[in-house]
Amino acid sequence: MHTLLFKKLLVLVETKKGLKVKGLCSENGCEYTSHEFGDFRMSRDIRREFTTPYTHFQNGVAERMNRTIQDRVVSILHHANFLQGFWAEVVLTPVHVINLSPNTAIGLKVAQ
Repeated sequence: MHTLLFKKLLVLVETKKGLKVKGLCSENGCEYTSHEFGDFRMSRDIRREFTTPYTHFQNGVAERMNRTIQDRVVSILHHANFLQGFWAEVVLTPVHVINLSPNTAIGLKVAQ
C-alpha cells in the first residue's frame, strides 16, 4: 500500500514540479521496508535514511509543522464548537493557509 502511494507522490512531484526525488527519510518503522519498495527505490536511485523510531526531535521541522497544524485544528474545533468528527475537514483549512503563505525555505515564495 505504501509503495503505491509513494509511486503516486513521486509521479506528482516529478511531473508537476519538475523535481527529482533524491532521498527518503523516515523513522525505522515498517512503512517503507518491504522488498518491493526497496527494489523500486533502488531502481530510481533514491537513497534511504532512517531516523530512530519515536524520536520526533530527529525530524524537527516536520514535527513542528505537524504540531502547528494540530494546534490550529484544535483551536478551530474549539472556537467554532465543532465536534471532533470534523477533524479531517477542519485540518484542510490550516494546511491551505500555510501553503498560501510565503515560506523562507523556498525563497519567500508561495507553494503552488
